[in-house]
Amino acid sequence: MRIMKLRHAIIAATLLASTLFAALPMNPAPPVRTQTGQDIVWVTASGKKYHRQDCRYAKTATPITRAEAEAKGLTPCKVCKP
Repeated sequence: MRIMKLRHAIIAATLLASTLFAALPMNPAPPVRTQTGQDIVWVTASGKKYHRQDCRYAKTATPITRAEAEAKGLTPCKVCKP
């Protein structure tokens, strides 16, 4: 019986923590720009999207300007929304 109460308390605490965490605002890093004011985005060697530097899909990406990415036919990532 005691184990059941402990189990329910752990489940309740986990649900509460996940609800509170989901309510926190996400503050992405500010966009990176060149000295001339062009936006820098990150692209992977084989991808069809461009990303923000802090995107989970940009771990092995290299930086280029947004204009270069769009000229290559790349589109913005729907996760990080650069």
